Amino acid sequence: MKSGSTWGDGSYKNAGTVMQAYAYAVSDSGRIAGKAMFGSGTFHAFRTIPSYGPVDANSDLGTLGGLASLSSETSALHDSSWIVGRSQNVNGYWRGFFSPVNCTGIVSGDELVRLNGVTVANYTSAAYGVNRYGHVVGYQTIDSGASRAFRFRSGLDGMIDLNTLLPPGNLWVLTKAVAINDGGVIVGYGTYNGQSTCWIMYPQCQE
Repeated sequence: MKSGSTWGDGSYKNAGTVMQAYAYAVSDSGRIAGKAMFGSGTFHAFRTIPSYGPVDANSDLGTLGGLASLSSETSALHDSSWIVGRSQNVNGYWRGFFSPVNCTGIVSGDELVRLNGVTVANYTSAAYGVNRYGHVVGYQTIDSGASRAFRFRSGLDGMIDLNTLLPPGNLWVLTKAVAINDGGVIVGYGTYNGQSTCWIMYPQCQE
């Protein structure tokens, strides 16, 4: 099956020969990222070269577990830093990953670390957003199975539960962070006083 898209000028950009593909992100240089089935029967994360290069075997990023039978997907990328997403690891658990944008594949060392206090082996996580500085956001489950929004900043404060940044006694539960910009502003989903809603978090107080 040929997959591709018709662009504003009416031209057709070939996305390569794959069984099936879904695009979730595009960068300023025209890199596309998402998940595709390259013939193994499972979806793998992919990232194309700039200028809307084809989705082909060269864009297959594999999995954290290193097996074709496992699944993975890319959620976001930034031209000057990283690609992020989620993948099954060697034990079959879904875990968030972040890899250099020019990597040739996902490796086990790209798996994001767990939140402080998480002790169970079967927790899950996913990375959904990344900015130019390599700051990553997403969600991770804790020992109770509840979902918590996280931010990961390598070399700074590492992996943190965004709920720990809220003032005591607040009525928010931040369950998933989905995007972060270069200014450090984060958006996501959660609950306020038990009601599902969305939220925005600034790196400092806004007037």
